[in-house]
Amino acid sequence: MAPYPRIDSFWLEAFLAVAEDLHFGKASQRLSIGQSPLSQIIKRLERQLGVALFDRSTRQVRLTPAGHAFLSDAQSLLFDLRLGVERAQLASGEIHGAIRVSFSGFMNHSTLPSLVVQVRNRYPNIELQCTHRLLSGEAISALENDLVDIAFIGLPVTSPLISTLPIAAEQHFLLIPENHPLRELNRKSCRFEELKEEKFITTPADQGSTLRRILDNTAQNAGWEPTVVHEVADAALVMAFVSRGLGVAMVPECLQQVKPKRTVAIPIEDVPPLHSALAWRSGNESQVVAAVIECAKETWPS
Repeated sequence: MAPYPRIDSFWLEAFLAVAEDLHFGKASQRLSIGQSPLSQIIKRLERQLGVALFDRSTRQVRLTPAGHAFLSDAQSLLFDLRLGVERAQLASGEIHGAIRVSFSGFMNHSTLPSLVVQVRNRYPNIELQCTHRLLSGEAISALENDLVDIAFIGLPVTSPLISTLPIAAEQHFLLIPENHPLRELNRKSCRFEELKEEKFITTPADQGSTLRRILDNTAQNAGWEPTVVHEVADAALVMAFVSRGLGVAMVPECLQQVKPKRTVAIPIEDVPPLHSALAWRSGNESQVVAAVIECAKETWPS
């Protein structure tokens, strides 16, 4: 009988990340390793299995039939391994473990530290690995594919695989440079219809940004399309672009509280609020995830 392949659990994580993104560069950023080491890990995994998992070309990466066949088993292997480790640690009488947390960057400058503090105080042996910076659409996909354990997202969520805990409903503000005409008129608020001629800086639509979806949907309902001059994945950079006079941005209340110098935030009267939530995969049997969700419910009681 042939010996079982010797496979490191991180190899499985690397395979799943590349299978999700179909891009070595994006997967390496998600895993916080270099692209070359990631490529070597995948090659080692392929050698151990004796099959090619990916078709690689200069333009795209695709799963081979063997890669597709291995995908669900790799997810199950990694999940069962984590559960086994947790059960062994629970037998000691304490909850140990690590949770992979997805967040959307500066948007979570308050919510993420609040959760970390609560978990550290209640469960000092649980580590929150806050290394996955994903916008809502990407985060939901990562949850579905077991690439992260919990995620800060914007609502609504349509996936039946995802459970959520509402965190906040925030009013939207128009962030403008300090020399903008609305500032010079000393306006205390504005209506969305007044923004038809503005040049917007916003987060990317193709990454599932909830903020961008609200901007686009509100404009569509008003009968016009926003002029987007820059798409920036990080909310802090969106605000920095505004401070340099490159355009305006629609931001939720949590960001107007930390706006950069040379900017002004004006409430927008008629844009739906941004509803945020903590999300996790429904039916997750992890006691560590359950403990973190318990802490989240104490932090943001419904």
